[in-house]
Amino acid sequence: MRNRKPRRPLTKSELLPLPPADVSRLSLKNHLALAALRAGQADDAMLTPLMNVLYFAYFLRDAAAIEQAELALFQRAEAALEACVTRGEVSGVFALTEDDRPVLEQLVSLHDAQLASVPRHRLLDAWARVDQVTRSGGRSPIPTAEAP
Repeated sequence: MRNRKPRRPLTKSELLPLPPADVSRLSLKNHLALAALRAGQADDAMLTPLMNVLYFAYFLRDAAAIEQAELALFQRAEAALEACVTRGEVSGVFALTEDDRPVLEQLVSLHDAQLASVPRHRLLDAWARVDQVTRSGGRSPIPTAEAP
């Protein structure tokens, strides 16, 4: 048997979702970044919030119940953001293609719903994981799509 340190009980605020004002503030930031990319008015710094949304939403998903369609959303969104970075580094214009727009809109909408409903303690845990991946420059946590 392992000697585990007992986990402290969660507080009321950790068990509740974020207050609506905080959800609105975070959502607005993400939607503004998406709008800037859609309009071709973004720079590489505008991609950071969307990459964070991608990984944050991925870590907040129900890992036991993830469906192939949901996993495909994360894979397509990551591919769209990576392609945007590549195009932007070459041309200096960071913009989404018509094909990339719907998948990123779907991702941001999914994340809006997560922010409004997920308990704060899960948000904090997921954010720590996002921070770990982005600070270390580590590999993407999203599994690559299998070739048919």
